[in-house]
Amino acid sequence: MFGGNDGNGWLGDTWEWNGTTWTRRNPAASPTARSGHAMAYDSARGVTVLFGGFPNDTWEWNGATWTQRSPAISPSVRFDHAMAYDSARSVTVLFGGQNDVSPYYLNDTWEWDGT
Repeated sequence: MFGGNDGNGWLGDTWEWNGTTWTRRNPAASPTARSGHAMAYDSARGVTVLFGGFPNDTWEWNGATWTQRSPAISPSVRFDHAMAYDSARSVTVLFGGQNDVSPYYLNDTWEWDGT
């Protein structure tokens, strides 16, 4: 789990669940605090992919550290979108969301394969 909003502002903390206990992690590198982002676990590459909220950047968590990825093409700024990993095609799929400019509700689909 990363970030969110506690009612006092955006958070930038990283937590892991092992099936019994939540553990706060303190990696050297980390995305900026945010809310409204989405995450999905890429089981083929063993990373959790994070996209969006504000800003519209892409990060990957490998269990020890966050790495910012810089794809040549990426989705526009958005929040409250959905992401899931498609193991049959080895891609993370992102759909929809909202932004602060017209059109407010997005219905586009994007795929991330790690490159």
